[in-house]
Amino acid sequence: MTRNWLALALAALALVPCTGCVAPVLVAGAAAGATFATDKRTTGAALDDQAIELKAGGEINSDDTLKDAHISITSYNRVVLLTGQIPAEELRGRVIAHLNTVDKVRSIHDALAVGPAISMKQRGIDSLTTAKVKSRLLGEQGLPSVHIKVVTENNVVYLMGMARRNDAQYVARIVQQVDGVDGVVLVIEYLD
Repeated sequence: MTRNWLALALAALALVPCTGCVAPVLVAGAAAGATFATDKRTTGAALDDQAIELKAGGEINSDDTLKDAHISITSYNRVVLLTGQIPAEELRGRVIAHLNTVDKVRSIHDALAVGPAISMKQRGIDSLTTAKVKSRLLGEQGLPSVHIKVVTENNVVYLMGMARRNDAQYVARIVQQVDGVDGVVLVIEYLD
């Protein structure tokens, strides 16, 4: 019963408009973030992740050459995931250069696509997909203890965090079955 209420609450939150969504950069850590089970990160790493997302977002948002880009920045255990769209390939280097100025970034997983920014409608669909994925994982019986963030961009779900290899593959198979998911990308720090 509690899981049903939690799933409903997550779905409702996905429908709440995001005031920052009109900016070229969406710092996705809080919006896409919830972890499952107990967070394996240290408190310091969790605080660093928030600082990384804010600093990187500020750097990119202040760059006028990126004003037509839609870039989401998510950090987990100091590993950064870049999702979204940039209007030209040559801008990828500028985005990475901005991230390289941010303290404590251990690595960058670049999943930026070249092309026009996705529509607000698609962003809403992605938020709903994230909520459906989280609900499915919360409702899954026998789910191994995993520590992930769920980020959806243009119908592709990115699973970020820490897990054992077999557990991450198991979760990816579950997520792939969720309606509206076109693909699953693992950005996982393996514990084994």
